[in-house]
This record gives sequence, structure tokens and C-alpha cells, in this order.
Amino acid sequence: MKKLFVLLFVVLLFSCEEPNCPLFEKTGQIAMFGNEPFAKIGIYNDTEVFLLVCDNATETQLKKKQGCLITVKYSECFEDWEGTKLVIKQIIYK
Repeated sequence: MKKLFVLLFVVLLFSCEEPNCPLFEKTGQIAMFGNEPFAKIGIYNDTEVFLLVCDNATETQLKKKQGCLITVKYSECFEDWEGTKLVIKQIIYK
């Protein structure tokens, strides 16, 4: 039984931290959502809105390119009280 728990722990520990972790894609236009000083960077398309979770340098770069069409590759998608958020790993400008 202990071996099973150890194996499960190891699998969970390394499951999405590896470079081979699958990435998902969403395409949309860059926009700011909300009112200052609480505005968040995100993307939207015809049917969906997603807030982006990224580092400060990437967020600053995205703010300068509002309105541009991009594809984001993300590793995780989760919902919280602000909306659906994507943890982005790569940005592809169109």
C-alpha cells in the first residue's frame, strides 16, 4: 500500500512540471478587463473571455499590444471569482 502512495506522489509531482507537458491553445484579441487600478489583461473571441496569468514583463508587453490578435499556449485553465484564467507559457502574435 505504501508503494502505491509513493508511486502516486511521484506521478503527481512530475506530471506537469516536465517540458513534455501538453500545452493547449486559445486565440483571441488582447484587451484589458475591469476598471483601473484593478484591470486585468486577457483575451476574448466571439464567445469567450479569458484572463491571462503571466509574469509582469509579459503583462506589460501585452498591454502595449491591446487589440492585436494572438494565440496563447497555456498549461492550466482554472476558474475563480474573477473569471476563467489561463496560465500562459507562450504567446504567438498573428
